[in-house]
Amino acid sequence: MRFIQEQNRLEEEKEYQDWHAALLALPEDYKREMKEGLTADIELQPLRWMDLGITLIQSPKVTAYVQLSHGLQGPPLSSYLPYPTFQAGTEIFLKGMYLCRYEDCRLFDHSSYVCPLRREAIVEELKSTSLAHNLLKCIAELEQIPEYRADEAVSRFLRAVGALIRRDYFPAFRPDNDKQWSIARYPKRFYNDKSKTGAADSYQRYSDSPPPFIDRLFLEAEQRVDELWGLHSGLAAKRR
Repeated sequence: MRFIQEQNRLEEEKEYQDWHAALLALPEDYKREMKEGLTADIELQPLRWMDLGITLIQSPKVTAYVQLSHGLQGPPLSSYLPYPTFQAGTEIFLKGMYLCRYEDCRLFDHSSYVCPLRREAIVEELKSTSLAHNLLKCIAELEQIPEYRADEAVSRFLRAVGALIRRDYFPAFRPDNDKQWSIARYPKRFYNDKSKTGAADSYQRYSDSPPPFIDRLFLEAEQRVDELWGLHSGLAAKRR
């Protein structure tokens, strides 16, 4: 077993060195380019927003694994979901829920087109003060949408996410400007300017909520939102 593990280590080291050498050999002016005539702009299909949000939510930091016999690594034993990952994933998911209110967005399929004026209007709406990066404001805005307010499952989801945010993922510092939520994604050092001291780990704590529970919370919400607005069924009917 030790011989096999050493062989695997050597193979992985060679693969890494080959990969590293290929990066260094790339021309300095190399870059990927869009196809001629295409413009990258806002995605307006709600399901794609919610799916991307869940992809981020399902990216916890694993801190320990179960150790199987013969030194083999088993499934994760403990993990946590860092603030930047949760914040970005939740924001994207909630804004996907917001896009569901528009019929044209709900019916977008893989090849749908929308004019620049409509795209610009949606971008400005998603950037508005009532949404922006503040997750609690996003939730408050969603709670005003009649379809969500009348649905018990969605209402419970929004209340649960709001509680999770306030308990574990609210920015734990006084903002140095008006971008409290977005700036909180970056690493922070906490300073005491009076005593001229600083600490890298002040207020550092991670959610006690098991990441699989958070995954389930969002996955169940996506399914309910899909049922509520008929997202998949509407696209299927459109194809027919």
